[in-house]
Amino acid sequence: MASHLQNKHGELLKLAWVSLDYGQVRALNNIHLVLSYSEILAIVGEHGAGKSSLGLIINGILQPTAGTIRFEGKQYHSLTVTNALKLGIRMIYQQVRLYDDFTVAENLFLTNKTFNRFVWSTKKRFLEAASSLLSQYDFDIAPSTPVKNLNLSDKTVVEILKHIYHRP
Repeated sequence: MASHLQNKHGELLKLAWVSLDYGQVRALNNIHLVLSYSEILAIVGEHGAGKSSLGLIINGILQPTAGTIRFEGKQYHSLTVTNALKLGIRMIYQQVRLYDDFTVAENLFLTNKTFNRFVWSTKKRFLEAASSLLSQYDFDIAPSTPVKNLNLSDKTVVEILKHIYHRP
């Protein structure tokens, strides 16, 4: 038990010698990155610098040409999308990916199978859960509002909360 708790303060994610080629173009070259538990890391760079490619490798959408990924102490040559989701890895894209004709509540929980199995049948409980999530993070957005009626910043909040709900 003590080693498990101790690990929560150490290394969560480590990329070693990760490279990615798109045909003849080397998008990432020998990337080394370490992310500790509870650490916030910003990756910045010019357009085309490889930031999204790096995120797509960590998220399991792209497979690196070379290098290794270590997550919670386990080593992988690459991750799959399914693998990354099981590990709790989530990626929020620059473009908001919500359904405009659905409500905020529907968008928050649309892809949550466990939640949907128990709550879809009761609209009141569904809206209450969405309201609770929004208020937990101090966002004043009505869960019954259709997403198409929100401004871009509120849509972005919904997109982020949709992923945070899974405790990534």
